[in-house]
Amino acid sequence: MDPIDIDSLFQGCDPSKELFTSIDAGNKALMLQHLEQLRQDPNVSLAPCLLHCIQTGEKDALKIFLDQGILPDESAVEAAVRTGDITTIDTLLEHGWDINASLRGGVMPSLIW
Repeated sequence: MDPIDIDSLFQGCDPSKELFTSIDAGNKALMLQHLEQLRQDPNVSLAPCLLHCIQTGEKDALKIFLDQGILPDESAVEAAVRTGDITTIDTLLEHGWDINASLRGGVMPSLIW
């Protein structure tokens, strides 16, 4: 059997859709490959990757993206706080999230939680 050519598999596909698929599959190599593709476009926000990881409970993927320097936006922080998952909140804190920073409307995350 011939080896699968990953590049041809995803040719013509939306890289952000494929990134989310690789997150759901827990495929770190593909996550990093698609992340690199998306980073080449300055108009693409990578914050939705964090939100997706938080909403789907993909803690390993969340850590990978944070380790790659993707910073959480307010939507990701709100989702993490609303889940009440201490591990996710700790991971965000370890990667520089300021728990005392106000969210939309001036509400502090600790008041939501």
